[in-house]
Amino acid sequence: MSKATKHAGIEEQSTKHTPVEKIATGISSFDIIAKGGLPRNRTTLISGTAGSGKTIFAVQFLAAGIEAGTSAV
Repeated sequence: MSKATKHAGIEEQSTKHTPVEKIATGISSFDIIAKGGLPRNRTTLISGTAGSGKTIFAVQFLAAGIEAGTSAV
C-alpha cells in the first residue's frame, strides 16, 4: 500500500514494506550477516571468481534444506 503526498510540486511516495521471509542457508555466519538467510521465493545470484566457494555454498544450502524437510532442486 502506498500513499502519495505533494510538497512544493514534488510528489513523494510513502510505502510500507512487509518483512521478507528468509530461508536459512545452513551457514550460520552467512545467515547472521544476511539477517536470517536468503529471501524465500526470490532469485538470488551467487557470484565470485573460480575457487571462491560458490559450489560449496550451493551444496551446503541444498543440504540444509533437505535436512529441514524442504524440497530442493
